[in-house]
Amino acid sequence: MVNKPDDIRIQRINLKNTSVYTKEIISYIDVLERKIISYKDLVFHDIIYEKEVIQSLYENRFHTKPIFERLKMISDYIADRYETDFNVSVSKKNRQQIYDSLLEMLNFTDVVALYQNFVDYLSNKYDILKGDKIDTCEILYEDIYPIVLIKILLFGTHGFQNIKHVIIDEMQDYNATQYEILNRIFDCNMTILGDIQQVIYKTNDDVIEKLKDMFQDRVKLIKMMKSYRSTLEISEFCKNICNATEMEPFDRHGKEPLIVKCNGYNNMVLGIEKTINKVDPKSYSTVAVICKSKKSAQKFYNSIRNKDDYYLMNDENTEFREGKIITNAFLAKGLEFDMVIIPEVTITNYKTDIDRQILYVACTRALHELYLYYYDEVSEFIQKYPVKIP
Repeated sequence: MVNKPDDIRIQRINLKNTSVYTKEIISYIDVLERKIISYKDLVFHDIIYEKEVIQSLYENRFHTKPIFERLKMISDYIADRYETDFNVSVSKKNRQQIYDSLLEMLNFTDVVALYQNFVDYLSNKYDILKGDKIDTCEILYEDIYPIVLIKILLFGTHGFQNIKHVIIDEMQDYNATQYEILNRIFDCNMTILGDIQQVIYKTNDDVIEKLKDMFQDRVKLIKMMKSYRSTLEISEFCKNICNATEMEPFDRHGKEPLIVKCNGYNNMVLGIEKTINKVDPKSYSTVAVICKSKKSAQKFYNSIRNKDDYYLMNDENTEFREGKIITNAFLAKGLEFDMVIIPEVTITNYKTDIDRQILYVACTRALHELYLYYYDEVSEFIQKYPVKIP
């Protein structure tokens, strides 16, 4: 069986999202730090600082610092020692010359090229990485943060000491490398919030265990199980989609979610338009049609009759507006709407574990009313619920 290019990329993304990949990067740089430099004697104003001295400073005295920060500290050490020995001042320009001489001892200058070397090295352990070439003109999203982490490991971070507290929302959307970057950038307390049921693209990493592993004894876990957004009826419906048994719905009642069967796609679009047209805008300021993907949202928008009445929220139009909205589940994450309508909840459109998560995210956006439309056969995730046939 031959893997399609998209399948290969998905497998690579799944690997690059794991804590294993993050630890491989850190381990690679740890090993590389001694191989990356070729020690030489350094001459400054006719004074020779032997390579053994530089090596000792690099590998012992300043070994806990990132590589480039280490070289800066070595250059300052040499300049300060020269000032002490000869009772003269070393100018900023001359200090830079010492630093530049140390930089010339490094065997690389390009972070992206170094990341490519890492990927090539790791491909000996993970076959899926074989042939994974980094396009320096168009770096893929899944490679950006590993490159940023490598840069931090090499250069360190500066300028964030005045930040006293960091708040992170949607914690389930961050991978291990992104958390490692945040941990290295901010040396302060963090409040990290999220809903682990809303993880769409799951890896083998458990987000809670990932945070415990990274922050160790700094972690205090507080579980907030009560859901305040939706009515009790919608919350109970959503619980059953993902088997979120620990969730406690808030005791606010409303209409039961409605599953509507239609005779084909076009008939479904007409039915949804009719449902939306019955809504009193004074009662509901936001009504959202939440499709499975960007492509299906565009298709639905193209199929409606009165396009001027609707706002298509996509990658180009991300501003949240009141009124009638068409969007996809990924962009709807973190938002809430008075009424939510989900089209094409068919057995072929919502069938995988990822589809289950997408459907859960879409359904949990609803505050007061939830409608699910389908044609042919309904998704197995909601088969046990009664169906309305117009």
